[in-house]
Amino acid sequence: MEQLFQNPYIQLAIHLQLSRLQREQLASLTYQHLEDTLRGFTWKRRQPQDLQEAVNDILHVSVGEIVAYLTKQVVIMGKSADLDEVYRKIGGMDQ
Repeated sequence: MEQLFQNPYIQLAIHLQLSRLQREQLASLTYQHLEDTLRGFTWKRRQPQDLQEAVNDILHVSVGEIVAYLTKQVVIMGKSADLDEVYRKIGGMDQ
């Protein structure tokens, strides 16, 4: 999967979708949020077979899916991490 995220066309598609989502819905969204959602939700069970399918998946990721995935991750992380670490994960503190 790492090779997929190193592809310049995939990176471009992620940046384009990120810009659209930031402009239209959630200004605080980051590249890492979108990439984490693709890794852990969209492509967890089924990786795209070709570039066209990957770009299509990226362009169809919604803010709702990203927020739901990240919320789930914070809940899981919150069970075993301290409060500062959880707060950093959701973007409340600098690393």
